Amino acid sequence: RERLVTICNALRDRWGSVERIYDQGGGSEPIDMNNFMAAVRTAEVDCSEHEMEVIFKTMDLDNSGTLEMDELGLALRESGAILRTYQQSLTTMGAAIGAAFAFCLGVAATRGVPDAINFATAYVIEDSLSVDNLFVFVLLFEYFRVPLWLQQ
Repeated sequence: RERLVTICNALRDRWGSVERIYDQGGGSEPIDMNNFMAAVRTAEVDCSEHEMEVIFKTMDLDNSGTLEMDELGLALRESGAILRTYQQSLTTMGAAIGAAFAFCLGVAATRGVPDAINFATAYVIEDSLSVDNLFVFVLLFEYFRVPLWLQQ
């Protein structure tokens, strides 16, 4: 199970979406075992051929010997790869807000409540203004098809 999550994360990080993984694996045709192994190697996952075969067979729900786009998408969703990404993002965001709150308490203790309120107000305004930049970055990354692993 953990290897499946690792491979799904690597594939998603490398290409960003099921459609791009599918395009990489063979375009309009279903992905066969060889194309799957090539995609995993391209994503630079340290994985033996046996592990890749087992994972491929796990993802191949209809036992056709190929992966359809819906099978690949379902494997990505059910592996927890996407949920793990959200959890990491929420943890990072929580840590940043917690650090700002701690700093705000330090400002209140050393400089007084009015300065702490000024800091908190500036932090909230700056944070909300930075959200619109995210949309610009998302549009640019999508337009230029930048893989997730390069979007750090």
